[in-house]
Amino acid sequence: MSLIVAQDVRKSYATGAVEVKALRGVSFDVEAGSFLAFVGPSGSGKTTLLNLIGCLDKPSGGRLEVAGVDVTRLTRRQAAACRGEHIGFVFQSFNLIPVLTAFENVEYPLVMVQNRPASERRARVRDLLEAVGIALMKTMKQELNTTFLFSTHDTRIIGEVERIYTLEDGQLIGSEKGKTS
Repeated sequence: MSLIVAQDVRKSYATGAVEVKALRGVSFDVEAGSFLAFVGPSGSGKTTLLNLIGCLDKPSGGRLEVAGVDVTRLTRRQAAACRGEHIGFVFQSFNLIPVLTAFENVEYPLVMVQNRPASERRARVRDLLEAVGIALMKTMKQELNTTFLFSTHDTRIIGEVERIYTLEDGQLIGSEKGKTS
């Protein structure tokens, strides 16, 4: 079953009088439980694509479904709910709230978006903090059918994924199988 379906996804940004075409008709499917990477040079559209999949932004055109939801039609509140229910982020840079502990930073979305009971939040946060690292991410993929999408140049990560999508100038120029184990 496809967890993510992208059909002719486009994203443009206006920078003054110039229109920047960050994505130019990208199409692909991602099955639930996938472990894959988007690779390409800086400015190729990787981050834009993950921002769209993560409901942080909306495409300028095309269709994008995440977990059966057409995210192109969501309001800001609905997008936040979709993120809270279906999507988690691990950022390359530290996007943490400095006055909170690591535990509290992980717990924060569970409090704000999902409004889960304290005992359930604490157990979930402990589980998530224990699952940091590629090997333990693979365990989550196997045991929980969790899907992982990476945007990376890191050859260690590229060497571990099952599929590699290559982006260049806002277009998907290739898809190849990665590691199969």
